[in-house]
Amino acid sequence: MYQRKRVLRVLSVICLVLCSLFLVPSRALADESDGQTNRFNVVLVTDASGSLYETDPDELRFRSMANFLYLLTMDGNNVGAVAFGEGVPLKVPMSEISTRESRDDLVKKNREVKLEDWTNIGAGLEAAVDMLDEQRNPDIPSIILILSDGNTDMPNEDSLKASNKAKSSAVERARQNGYVIHTVSLNANGAANSAELEQLASATGGEFREVSNASDLDDVYRLYQSIIFGSISTSGDAQGTFDIARIGVEEVNIAISGEPTELTFVEPDGDKLSAERLKDATFSMEGLTVVKIEDPEPGTWEYKVADVGDDSVSVDIVRNVNVNTRIESDVDEDDVLETDDTIEVEVTLLEDGKAVDGDVYRYFSGELTVTDSSGDEDTVELEVGNRALVAELELTERGSYTVSAYVEGEGFELTTSDLVFNVENAAPVASGQVIEQTVYLWPFMDNAATIDLSPGASDPDGEDLEYSVDSSSFMSDEYEIDGSNLVITSYSLSEGSFTVRATDPDGGWCTFEVRVDTVNIGLLTLIGIGIATVVVLAVIGILLWIALNKRFYGVCYVRPFDNTNGSAYLPEVSREKGRGRLRLFAFGCQTFEINPKKTYFQASGKDFVTLVSKEPFFAEGRMTKKVKVPGNGFETVVATDQNMQRGIIVRFVSRKVDSGMGGGFGGDPYGGVPGGDPYGGAPGGDPYGGGDPYGGAPGGSPYGGSPYGGGAPGGSYGTDPYGGASGGSYGGDPYGSGNGNGGTYY
Repeated sequence: MYQRKRVLRVLSVICLVLCSLFLVPSRALADESDGQTNRFNVVLVTDASGSLYETDPDELRFRSMANFLYLLTMDGNNVGAVAFGEGVPLKVPMSEISTRESRDDLVKKNREVKLEDWTNIGAGLEAAVDMLDEQRNPDIPSIILILSDGNTDMPNEDSLKASNKAKSSAVERARQNGYVIHTVSLNANGAANSAELEQLASATGGEFREVSNASDLDDVYRLYQSIIFGSISTSGDAQGTFDIARIGVEEVNIAISGEPTELTFVEPDGDKLSAERLKDATFSMEGLTVVKIEDPEPGTWEYKVADVGDDSVSVDIVRNVNVNTRIESDVDEDDVLETDDTIEVEVTLLEDGKAVDGDVYRYFSGELTVTDSSGDEDTVELEVGNRALVAELELTERGSYTVSAYVEGEGFELTTSDLVFNVENAAPVASGQVIEQTVYLWPFMDNAATIDLSPGASDPDGEDLEYSVDSSSFMSDEYEIDGSNLVITSYSLSEGSFTVRATDPDGGWCTFEVRVDTVNIGLLTLIGIGIATVVVLAVIGILLWIALNKRFYGVCYVRPFDNTNGSAYLPEVSREKGRGRLRLFAFGCQTFEINPKKTYFQASGKDFVTLVSKEPFFAEGRMTKKVKVPGNGFETVVATDQNMQRGIIVRFVSRKVDSGMGGGFGGDPYGGVPGGDPYGGAPGGDPYGGGDPYGGAPGGSPYGGSPYGGGAPGGSYGTDPYGGASGGSYGGDPYGSGNGNGGTYY
């Protein structure tokens, strides 16, 4: 029984720690804009995994949840709930909880959830962010509060990846939308990996706390007292007093350990709190009783607690307040000041978003803290003005300064947001560009990513900037700043972001965002990519082999020529090959400057071949590295000089070319009569001699009247590229004007 009560008290401490995040807005939300500071959109996200049978066998977390709800202001809070195990077995839509019944109903729904075998924090957090996106009141801050006794644990690799991906996305959405995530690790069995919950809080500016077991009670009490109570709350024994300030206290909650049978409260005017009012204001559960007094009278109250049994009693007074501060100056923060400028600063107290009466300020005092670019601090006392606390500032040296105010009085300790002033120095300016990078994570490799930060900001004075990380969804040991680069070495989240600060040498600064997305190339994916690559390479290899090994279907001919010394044709050499490439050196003939080892005929499987060289040559009036050689036996001249003075004449006779084009050809596709050369006229005639190869009169011009002819009988090619003058072989064109029996090239 004693151990059970100690555990209950630990869980009650959890409740109070959580409430501290909401009930002391003068600390936590002092930098918020005007408006209410103790109303929230809240999603309670609770672990429903099977390990809670061991870590919380008596289901004390639900009592802790109830006490948390009881300590919130009676109305104005928009609350929903999510429970997560392997999935999300509970989603209670957000609604305003303004009665005891609405609070009890929310706890009941959580209590009825059947525990599951696994811990899917990602799914629970994602459901909470979805709920805020769709159902929150946009006029009040949004909070996600996670209680878990462990870390993400899923049945297989795929579901684990899905949970982590959901968590990464939810954290990033929370950062972008300003949702603050607070986390509590109930590490009762020492098995929880608190780093995961701590990261969720750190990424969004929230708080993380770990509660281990009953033996940690004293430490935890000291912890929550330092967070919750400070100067606006008090602790005591079974009898004592507490003060209510003149402004801003909407409710006072008296949290009592144990279950007293008698409670007495005396108001500042000496009247006792009536039994009826006390009954309606008391919420009791095993181990903790909360008395909620709305609109308490300012002044000193007395209380007495009796009949709590053998256990000692402790009383904690938690005030729900609605007081905030606003700091202003008569200078625009974008202005560049001179060293002799004077700055007027005002600090205004706000109650329920409205400035308080001037008379109240005589109960408050405060000071400004001025921090220069080197981190040195100075203070300036605030004075009571007509409707604010005021001070004059003189910043006499070049640089950038941060100014904030601390105000105390009536039990409050309030800290304002910061003002920034730049003296004779223009602060850096953010580009407005979000730097984005996708990182591919490969197995067994160093996946460090380096991101250039310089596009994020520039300095109007042209000075070099230094960079630092203000906040990030990644853990601090996963990245570092190296000059103007952000280096990420590991990735606990599949996506995340950084708020980066760029600072000039005089302390002026601005911030910009960096977003990182990762693509995990898993081992199976890598194997698949490898297999696919092998297949693709094999297919490419096969296609290449086929392309390079097509059949010739004919005979290739090479005849060297050299017009530089007046020589005539050199002997023509023919070669055949089945498929692929037929290299020039296989012909064994003179090729002059054309490299026979780097030049070859490439088969096409059709009625032509291609002469290819790795060194350029001239053909068909242009420089090239390849030329198409038709299969009709026509000559193609290839030379190494533009004047075509020396080189080779190549041709290809294809067996795919249709026959029957003239005088019979004697079995050869282009033959004339049996025994004739493919281009001969009469039997046994010279290939370029008398008879018309295609059926003309013996000895006639091969192409008379056409672009190729006009010559007298026996003429082959005249002054036209292919003939003209009688008996000419190759005329003024590259094919000359010599005699009909094989003239030389000119």
